[in-house]
Amino acid sequence: MTLDQKRLLTVLLAAEHQETLRITDEQAQRRSPSVAQRALLAHELTAQVRFADIEDDLDTAVDEATALLEDLHTEVKSLILVEIFGEDREPRSPAEAHEVIHRLTTDQPDQVQESEARVGLAIAGILAGLYLAGGRRVIEEAERQGVPTSALSPAALPVEAFQEQAATVAQHPWRRITRKIEDDLSDQATLARPQITPDEVERVLDDIRIDGSRDQARQATQTTAGQGRIDTVEQTPELEPDQIWSSEIMDGNQCPACEEVDGRDFASLAEARQLYPNGPHINCHGGARCRGTLIFLFGSS
Repeated sequence: MTLDQKRLLTVLLAAEHQETLRITDEQAQRRSPSVAQRALLAHELTAQVRFADIEDDLDTAVDEATALLEDLHTEVKSLILVEIFGEDREPRSPAEAHEVIHRLTTDQPDQVQESEARVGLAIAGILAGLYLAGGRRVIEEAERQGVPTSALSPAALPVEAFQEQAATVAQHPWRRITRKIEDDLSDQATLARPQITPDEVERVLDDIRIDGSRDQARQATQTTAGQGRIDTVEQTPELEPDQIWSSEIMDGNQCPACEEVDGRDFASLAEARQLYPNGPHINCHGGARCRGTLIFLFGSS
């Protein structure tokens, strides 16, 4: 390594160290999310965003929804075992078991429909609260920027407005579990066997994790929080933004489309909503998993 190369390496390492110190300091002040791998940009600092607060809102909502989905997961698994093997848990032929599961995929039991409706309503309530929280966060940012906000209220929507989103989340455990079991019972090696036991199917059911359902909840919350944030600005004349930027969570897991748009400025909210129509970035490769949002600089700042 030449002397010039050593000097360049020293400069780069020093810059990286300074960046790390900035990130750590911003996280301590709750300005930056826990997963950040870059320091905040100048406009993010000026806009007085508390990304850690937004992160907490999302995590709390996802945890609450996941707890409901875990109970539903357990209920669905128990019901499937009873449907296949009966209360006496007698072994069945793979063909008989497959026929039961195939029927269940097209004729969902009333018990499951009722449980999904109950869980869906609860998740809709979580989403309605998160939508409200998204609006509150942007009003808090405006207040930190110097905008009088005592008379302002966040945008609000009734629980019914989130029922379709919530129903999709609540239906995921049933769809995921029945499809997995049907696929396993359709395996040629399984069909060739004389019988299968409840313990074997139970092991397959136990291996079906909650992760997919949690991901569905995460997608719903990402969309809802961002939508509440943007709708509040759009519906509140006192929050007419002077400047608007996109901000993406840069933690190494961002997609190329979101990395490219990070820090872009927009001439108007109408222009910004072309890329962020309902919260997340419309071109994100992860769809509703996008963690990006819009940030605003208001007149009084």
